[in-house]
Amino acid sequence: MLNWVLFVGELQWNFGLKDELGAAEEDMRKLAMSDKDHATFFTTRFCTVVVTLNGTWKDCTLHNQYYQKLALRLHAQFVFAGVAIPATLDPLIATVECFNHAYWAKHQSQPCHQLYNSCA
Repeated sequence: MLNWVLFVGELQWNFGLKDELGAAEEDMRKLAMSDKDHATFFTTRFCTVVVTLNGTWKDCTLHNQYYQKLALRLHAQFVFAGVAIPATLDPLIATVECFNHAYWAKHQSQPCHQLYNSCA
């Protein structure tokens, strides 16, 4: 109790994750974006896991994971817009955020009765 560093180390030993990397990989496996999620929310969760991976995954692997876990409406947006999928993670995220912003702006501008009719 007299040494803070040893105390924190003891707490981590007894109550912390034994395999942080394995836990992060499991979190990445479970991560998914639903059609109701905003891309910013999904990207924040994704980046949180990436930080925990601590540089052990290459950009191309992260890029593929990010794209595969996107909502299907965003996959379709690349096709509809005729835009190639960027080859690296950062430009992919930027493009997804742009598509997502346009989607929610359009979605919010529709009157309620149009939204209900489009769901019927």
